Amino acid sequence: MMALAPVFTVLVAWSALGERLGPIALLGIAVVIAGVVTASRGRVGGGGRFASLEPGILRTGILLALLASAGQGLGSVFAKLGMTGTTSAGSGADPLSGTVVRMVWAAAAYWLFVLPRQDLRALAHRLEDRRGLLALGVGVLLGPFISVWISLIAIKNTEAGIAQVLLGTVPIFVVIPAWVVFKDRPSVLSGVGIVLAVGGGALLFLR
Repeated sequence: MMALAPVFTVLVAWSALGERLGPIALLGIAVVIAGVVTASRGRVGGGGRFASLEPGILRTGILLALLASAGQGLGSVFAKLGMTGTTSAGSGADPLSGTVVRMVWAAAAYWLFVLPRQDLRALAHRLEDRRGLLALGVGVLLGPFISVWISLIAIKNTEAGIAQVLLGTVPIFVVIPAWVVFKDRPSVLSGVGIVLAVGGGALLFLR
């Protein structure tokens, strides 16, 4: 589902930013999306922690992933508008400032909507897990901060659709860690998907 984010980005960027991609770029995007979807679906059934999910949970997850995909695509376009400026008088914000704005809004949303629904006593107990907190801290540093910062630099300096399709290759980089940490072993189909995605990425640089 998240592999569809570039589709939303390209469609909105076409009208909002005037970005029109050529045939090779569009072909590259299609190949990357096909590769990511193939790699994601290439998991072996019957193994790993997430081998058997209830249908209701799976449907909810797919729906939320689709909404997140649309939000990711639209967010990329609006982020570029904010960084490039919407008028001739302003040059827009720099990518680091954009990252801080994103984190501030995310933190505000968490404190307002998520935290009140949490069991604060159980949450405080989980915060005693120093190893878990260390892993969480590394994840926050690499993901919501450094990776988002780099992604905004990419979005500012190239077409939003191109940047988003490359950012959408995250599942490819999840395959091996998921195998090591959760024993969620990839299949041959996953390998085929990775090759397709890499090939599509190469097309984007040949446009």
